[in-house]
Amino acid sequence: MARLSSALLLVLSTLTVLSLALEFTPGSSCASLCLDNGETDAFDAAASSTNSSDITCLDASFGTDAKGKKYKSCLECLAKSDKVEGSESDIHWYLYNVRYATSTCLFGLPSPASTQMNSPCILDNACKNLKGPLTEDNLNASRTDTYGYCDAASGAFKEKAVWPCVKCLQATSDQKYLSNFMIALLAGCQQKTEPGKTLSLSGTIFQSTRINITEPTENILDRPEGAGSNSLTTGAIVGIAIGAALFVLGGIALFFMHRRRKRQIEKNEKADYHASQANSPDPILPPTEASCPPPSAPTASRATADSTTWKSWTRKGVRADPPSTPPGHPRAACRTTCRRLLPRNRRAPQSSGVHPSTMRPRHLRPQLEGTIHPPRQSPSRSRHTALTPGR
Repeated sequence: MARLSSALLLVLSTLTVLSLALEFTPGSSCASLCLDNGETDAFDAAASSTNSSDITCLDASFGTDAKGKKYKSCLECLAKSDKVEGSESDIHWYLYNVRYATSTCLFGLPSPASTQMNSPCILDNACKNLKGPLTEDNLNASRTDTYGYCDAASGAFKEKAVWPCVKCLQATSDQKYLSNFMIALLAGCQQKTEPGKTLSLSGTIFQSTRINITEPTENILDRPEGAGSNSLTTGAIVGIAIGAALFVLGGIALFFMHRRRKRQIEKNEKADYHASQANSPDPILPPTEASCPPPSAPTASRATADSTTWKSWTRKGVRADPPSTPPGHPRAACRTTCRRLLPRNRRAPQSSGVHPSTMRPRHLRPQLEGTIHPPRQSPSRSRHTALTPGR
């Protein structure tokens, strides 16, 4: 009888230990947080076993209840651990414990939790379709297929089926943590994290706000041999392509702007050139009367003096050609200036024998042609004696 009592006490104590231990990898640093009894061997695979008695469902209980505190501490440690031992890993037991709590709280499987709740998200079918994949193996801990729930029930655990349940749980007042449990399970299906790696999430599952699934970070040390450190990611390649396209477009825009500005400058230069040539005399054609400058005071005085000299010579009987223009006329002033503008071979021939720059008669010019000849006497003035320079 005494032996039977001792055996019964041993079985009850063993069940008590098992009921207060969450699954973890033997030798994991999280053993002290997942085991309730510090004397239990952390390297014994049979020392841990998750049960419904270890599960609490309401958000507040994870901060006030002893079971909730232990579950939270254990899961937060497993989420960061990279422990691998044979076919077991902490990432495997992390997803298993999360799935066990979700199935227990929402569907009461494999057995109801001590604090069972009636979630409205099950009554309106928001989460009801996820019962099959979450409980497909009856949460058998002996199975090593970490992601078997992802393809179970004809692949029912998909994003389009998970998000309605997540939104419904987020709308409740005391089941927001369970919505993050669902997101963590969905991240496991999308990332298929290998043993020794961790899930990529934006935060911890024990928070009221919804977490997000992030892109897994790459460790350079985990690259296969021969993979250079300068290999580019998809985001880097896309960024380089966009930058190159913007650079090419900017270069084309600058080219057309420079070309347009150059054409405008050439157009302005041509306009200035034609404007300047319109008022300048032609070097080949003879100048017109409009291009002759107005008479100045000295030129007009000289024309007057030449006319007076001609009159005095006429009274004395000296033969000389009269001025071609009256005194002060603009053509008299323009005559010398315009003639000076023409080239020598283009000047008009003189119609008279008078030198173009003076009105003096031939016998009074400088002695360049030899002997000075006396002036001829006009028939009408035969009775008068011609004047000589000596007279």
